[in-house]
Amino acid sequence: MLIKASEHAGKTILEALRADHIHITAACGGAGTCGKCAVKIKTPDGRVQTVLSCKTIITEDLEAVPENDDRGFEILTGYFNEKSEEGFVFTITELTGDETGRSISETLVKKIGDKRVPLSIYQQLSGLINERTANGPYDRLYLLTDEERACGVFNSASPFVYGVAVDIGTTTVGFELVHLLDGKAEASHSLLNRQRIYGADVISRIQNSAGDNLKNLSRLIREDIRTGIDCLLEKSGLEREDIYKIAVSGNTTMIQFLLGVPCESHGHTPFKTTFTGSAEFAFDEIFGDGFLNCRVRVVPGISTFVGSDIVAGLLLCGAADGVFMLIDIGTNGEMAVIKGDTIICTSTAAGPAFEGGNISCGTGSVPGAISGVYYKNGKFDVNTIAGAPPAGLCGTGAIDLLAALIDAKLLDETGVLDDSVGEGVYITDDKNGNAITFTQKDVREMQLAKSALRSGVECLINAAGIKYEDLNSVYIAGGFGFKINLESAVRIGMLPAELKDKVTIIGNSSLGGCVKVLTEKNAAAKAAALAQKCVEINLSEDKLFNQLFMEHMYF
Repeated sequence: MLIKASEHAGKTILEALRADHIHITAACGGAGTCGKCAVKIKTPDGRVQTVLSCKTIITEDLEAVPENDDRGFEILTGYFNEKSEEGFVFTITELTGDETGRSISETLVKKIGDKRVPLSIYQQLSGLINERTANGPYDRLYLLTDEERACGVFNSASPFVYGVAVDIGTTTVGFELVHLLDGKAEASHSLLNRQRIYGADVISRIQNSAGDNLKNLSRLIREDIRTGIDCLLEKSGLEREDIYKIAVSGNTTMIQFLLGVPCESHGHTPFKTTFTGSAEFAFDEIFGDGFLNCRVRVVPGISTFVGSDIVAGLLLCGAADGVFMLIDIGTNGEMAVIKGDTIICTSTAAGPAFEGGNISCGTGSVPGAISGVYYKNGKFDVNTIAGAPPAGLCGTGAIDLLAALIDAKLLDETGVLDDSVGEGVYITDDKNGNAITFTQKDVREMQLAKSALRSGVECLINAAGIKYEDLNSVYIAGGFGFKINLESAVRIGMLPAELKDKVTIIGNSSLGGCVKVLTEKNAAAKAAALAQKCVEINLSEDKLFNQLFMEHMYF
């Protein structure tokens, strides 16, 4: 794109791109440490060079092309699900012409009890009845209700009544379009969270959320959600008026950005938050427009660092027997142990390394990302997403690589690379012939992430008063967890060997839980009850965590 000095002089290229709503990855939030915001620039005199957009001040007109391309990012929307016997939130009630009684309101009381009937429903019913009775008594009308209110009136017993589940992740946003009367999935979609231009992790975005940036962060996620819904409608052939409900979950900071609520307090002690409750809003209350005319249910969260995504995940796993653990492997590393009526939860600041962030040749799950690494005959063989030419190393590939380096004795137990690898381990070349390498700093990033996750798991087990053998099941959720090689994860010490055979991969549990809230009777109340039961342990104040964190830095 062309950047004019007359409009942006004195700004960095990254600031100019943000101002023009061009969103590129800036994992460190513009601190100049990650290298992910690199752009190739061309000046009017023909000079071409690659620079960091966050550190390059605009002094003249230039053309800028991002070096890192996130198009085609592979995002998980699937999830494991067992059908509930509870019934559905939305139901259809038949109204016939011979039971009108003295008034429409009297008939509705007989049919739906004390459920609230908005004025718009009376207006619709009255209009349809007047239209029908102009030529004699009307035959049938059909009333749509949820657990609390009347929601629509139809001429047909099989109307188009759909809802959208939304999982707001730090890196990605997932969507599922479902039929509200039978719970069947109609379409799914996913996209990258464009807030990543303000940082790859939650802390970076909190630090960048002061002043007008809060408005920008809120605008970005609202635009992303509108875009995702439009894509669902295009895939399904439905209209906007066919959407009657949205359910949203995500980490607490992402939810507050959506609601436009300041969250600077999330970044310093005592880490207080404003919003964790279960709530329902009109669409225009949140989004400020009439893009949809429906209600938006926000799944309840637990605390600043344990959000509604883990509550939605617990709801999805709710029918599990015995003692189980849920681990949502992502930037925040949220996890919980369920033992009868006791739920203990926590989160670990795993950071963006599991998703390719802060890794020198790291990338997200795009076509060409190295997702599997094997060491044979003194060199590395790789698998890439979609079989495309290598483009960089994603999180699962980095875990495989670490395991391979340990087996090849090129990495010692402290995480120091062998002198023979020089400045970094050569893996392969990308499509342009540039070397894809893995440096000592990359090893340290992965050590921090894997140790944080493992230490969190052990602290949670300890707090629950159980041992590994007491766990009946371990559910691993999240896009990263969906692709993980468990053998490699155990080899590098990221997961205990005792848990490997207990693991079930359940996919995007946050999105699956949102679908339950949309469709299953009493699910919203169950989610609220789960959130109330959760007892959080604060790892930043846990001496055991600090001890284990140092111990599990070793391989």
